[in-house]
Amino acid sequence: VVASHSVTAQVRFAYKSSEKGPIAGVVGLPWLDAALPANTLRILQFIYREDDIKLCAHVGQLSGPLTSGRLSACFDWHDRCPYRWPGDLFMKLSLGVYAGALPFIASTLHSSGSIIHATIILGTLLFALAAPIIRPHVHALDNLALSSALASVAVGAACGQYFLDQTLVGTRALVGTLVVLAAIPVGLSAASCILVALFARRLWKQERPASTEDAVKEWGSSANEAYDRTFATAIVTMPAETYGLSQELKVELPVSTLVVPVHIQIKVQSAPSVLRALPADRRHPALSLPADLLLVPAGPATYEPKAEHPCVALLTPGGVKLLYANSVYNGDLTWQEAVHEFFGQQHRELAQAAIRAIQEHGSRHGDGALVTIEIVGSV
Repeated sequence: VVASHSVTAQVRFAYKSSEKGPIAGVVGLPWLDAALPANTLRILQFIYREDDIKLCAHVGQLSGPLTSGRLSACFDWHDRCPYRWPGDLFMKLSLGVYAGALPFIASTLHSSGSIIHATIILGTLLFALAAPIIRPHVHALDNLALSSALASVAVGAACGQYFLDQTLVGTRALVGTLVVLAAIPVGLSAASCILVALFARRLWKQERPASTEDAVKEWGSSANEAYDRTFATAIVTMPAETYGLSQELKVELPVSTLVVPVHIQIKVQSAPSVLRALPADRRHPALSLPADLLLVPAGPATYEPKAEHPCVALLTPGGVKLLYANSVYNGDLTWQEAVHEFFGQQHRELAQAAIRAIQEHGSRHGDGALVTIEIVGSV
């Protein structure tokens, strides 16, 4: 999935999004691909405010002279030139001043009125001829609409109704030309409105938003049929003490993983003897990951831990701890010893209950399981 999203995007500004559907990009590990919904970017950017978030995007999400794709309509009208916006504003202001000054020109500036009219005619005509050459828009129809609109302004000014004598040979031909030129941008705009209305009606009829498998390229395609992938939810935790927050934050991300997630909850009650490990009551299987493992790019010291998938995730109100089958990544401790070290001597019964739950539920799926033990209550 990450390989099919060949553009690396660096998030500098994240805008608030209340919708859950749009996917901004994907991040991943060798054994896991995660989609980043647009509504999570502001939270993640607040956490990593010193470092910009990097994610992988598909070329169809971007807009430009080389990357405009099927989603280009979501961006700034497919502009190619950065000066298109100020140029458009300057043209509108100039024509607005010209239209407002027509009565004054007709009554006062008899001698210089023809010069002003000629300047507007020649100026708009030159811009109309330059538009197909400069191509300020990506698509040819947009450039055609702009060129014909400018040409219609030039023809309208040349029709003769603004000259002092208000007579001009061939006025009917100019009016016919004006109608034809004005009909081009008007017709294209009308067709665009009809298409947008039909598209909006089709979206309105949808009973549910598009699933992640449909929205993210290669997420559920035949390219991944060679691997037994599981679509699940990743609970990405950001402990308060690590990131200087007032409280712990958790972000849930849709993931596609090669491991089998097993989510077990242990509720801590007043009497340790009644500790019970039960499957978590969730619609989708979940696994727990620390934020840095997923979002911080791999370096020389972290590449091997990122490539090795963990077998145990201990999720507590204070954060998440990953344990591996290879003792090298546990500080030369087996995962059983690491569980006891994590909970300490004062919570020996809780550590034993967690080990029993891991052995019971993990053995059903073999080495390909990631067992998440979530501790519910204060530890």
